[in-house]
Amino acid sequence: MSGNDNSSNASRRQYIKGIGAFTSLSFAGVGTASERIREKQTPQPYNKYGQQGTSVRSSVYLKHVSELRTLRKRLKAYESTGDGNHIFTADLKRQLRSSSTGTIDITVSTCGERSEIVSRGQYGRPLHGWQPREQEIERLKAFGDIEFIPEVISTKVGLSDVAIDDLEKIAALDFVLEIGFDPELQLPDSANSNVSASGSTPSADDLKTASHSDFESVNYTISTINQVGIIGTGYSGDTDWGKNWAKSIGDANVEWNGIDTDKAKDFIGSDWKSGHSHGTDCADTVAYMLKEKDPHSNFIVPLEVYNPDTGNANASAARQAIEYALTNDIPVSSMSVETTNDVGYCTSTLCEELQSYASAGYAVACATGNDSMESEVCHPATSYYTIGVGGYSGSCSGGYNRANESNYATVLYDDTDSNYEYCSWCYDALGTSGFQPNVYSCYNFKTDDGTAKSGTSFAAPVVAAGSSLHYAEHGSISYERHLSKYNNMSDKVVCPSSASKLGNVLHVPDL
Repeated sequence: MSGNDNSSNASRRQYIKGIGAFTSLSFAGVGTASERIREKQTPQPYNKYGQQGTSVRSSVYLKHVSELRTLRKRLKAYESTGDGNHIFTADLKRQLRSSSTGTIDITVSTCGERSEIVSRGQYGRPLHGWQPREQEIERLKAFGDIEFIPEVISTKVGLSDVAIDDLEKIAALDFVLEIGFDPELQLPDSANSNVSASGSTPSADDLKTASHSDFESVNYTISTINQVGIIGTGYSGDTDWGKNWAKSIGDANVEWNGIDTDKAKDFIGSDWKSGHSHGTDCADTVAYMLKEKDPHSNFIVPLEVYNPDTGNANASAARQAIEYALTNDIPVSSMSVETTNDVGYCTSTLCEELQSYASAGYAVACATGNDSMESEVCHPATSYYTIGVGGYSGSCSGGYNRANESNYATVLYDDTDSNYEYCSWCYDALGTSGFQPNVYSCYNFKTDDGTAKSGTSFAAPVVAAGSSLHYAEHGSISYERHLSKYNNMSDKVVCPSSASKLGNVLHVPDL
């Protein structure tokens, strides 16, 4: 894998098939933790981080995992003791407590090497990032099946069907810096459709008015360099809307005019329309919110991370989708799938990739989940590097009530009392904890043909539509500035205040 390879992306399925084509290399035998502990390899970091300037064509410098303070501390602890637990993530250790035998899907963050490419989309941005080295990949192939090899976004390799007994051997490799759990993706619980909508349920057109998010008063139009990625179950064409709004953007007489079919095929392959209606409804929600804003052809990019045969996928598919959005200049994404639920901390599963995406000034609107939780949020919405979206339903004084099903929480990144770290990436950005959601949108609404949609799955695309208008007006600004606009929204409150410690109801004019 060359750090300067600018060839076009293979599809996700083709890419995995091609991994075995690497030249066979010779290595010493795999050691054990009981052998002499070697110092871990770490690379020289870049001198600059994050987005440089305010242009969508400015250079982007990505952070390497070894630059995180807490990880450096854990690496020193491993070098002193040889105990692999020091470089296992908290979520992996949680999995191992429930099952100590058999196989497991993991991620392995390696030393890697610099990877510097130019993005392949409309911006042509220099991306200064990281990738695993070929020698590292060859060594890891001895332990399991390679699921994903990043090109520039990180050095994190997805590895499936790994024997739990081999984890200490993997930890002993001098280029291995962290080992995590690679969970399955699933649709948020309770997201439903095809139910009767009551007369009091607002319509999608109501959401555009000043009574809700006020898309109407914003005069921005969508520029031709703006796209929205839908990271989810693909675009099957089966919709609960009156028509396929995403498909018919612009000239409805041109088949698939609003979908960037080239990028969809590039990412998933020729069968990119084999997804689930959930993803179609998310894409059509974005398109309907913006249909008066003159969105251009190829505006929506379905990034399918879903296996129709099994009904799920592993998180490595989401990592590839986030990297694809970064390397193909898709500045806004909506994500309505989750990797874990029922935890009060950030599992860190996708945080490195999300941090890299945010470093370009880009943003992911992410559903917080529908488990009726008041102390837990579903990952990846637990991450500081997502715009977490909750749902409101029904009026209160000055605004709306949080929907009973919509999750919210103070999310732990580190437990200082027990010296237990959950997410190095979020802790590095914010400290011991953060709050989610960042903003709220409507939990229950009717589509244009009267079908009710409910769940944070469909609240998130409304926020992504707002983010798209933000980019239409401002171009790329820092992720922190973008996030702060959501965190400070207060035109309409969400009750109770304990559920909205950051932003309240989405108010598009604030963007």
